[in-house]
Amino acid sequence: VEHGGTGLLHAHEDASALAANILAVTRDTAFAVRLGQAGRDRVAREFSRERFASNVAALYASYLSKRGSSQSA
Repeated sequence: VEHGGTGLLHAHEDASALAANILAVTRDTAFAVRLGQAGRDRVAREFSRERFASNVAALYASYLSKRGSSQSA
């Protein structure tokens, strides 16, 4: 979560900050909608199936290249 961009953050056990954040989104519907849309956009961009598959493939490739170089030594 990016504070003010995809959501609102507050310190652990800071009830005043939590209350302020709740009031901010309940009093400003447009702000709440912007946060929600930004969050959805970030999830679609950062956590898509394609990106996950690419990251897994890169991880396997990295593992296999390290494994191959350690076996040839």
